[in-house]
Amino acid sequence: MEGSPGENPLAAEPEGPPGALIGYARVSTADQLLDRQMTALTAAGCIRIFADQKSGKNAEREELWKALDYLRVGDTLVVPSAARRR
Repeated sequence: MEGSPGENPLAAEPEGPPGALIGYARVSTADQLLDRQMTALTAAGCIRIFADQKSGKNAEREELWKALDYLRVGDTLVVPSAARRR
């Protein structure tokens, strides 16, 4: 076997620090509130929260794309329930 004596090349890589929680919230209309989702994401421990306030007809989710770009290996994207409340 190659490598240092006693080193197992098939062993799992050591686990690094856990990734960050990144939040994404969305509502469809201006009269819907993000408050409940923002509170839930903060309580979940998200270190960064992205939010869109766009109609369901508009598929362009600028903040979602920013959130996905922000994610790093090991991070988790947290999306609260999309139930509609005013």
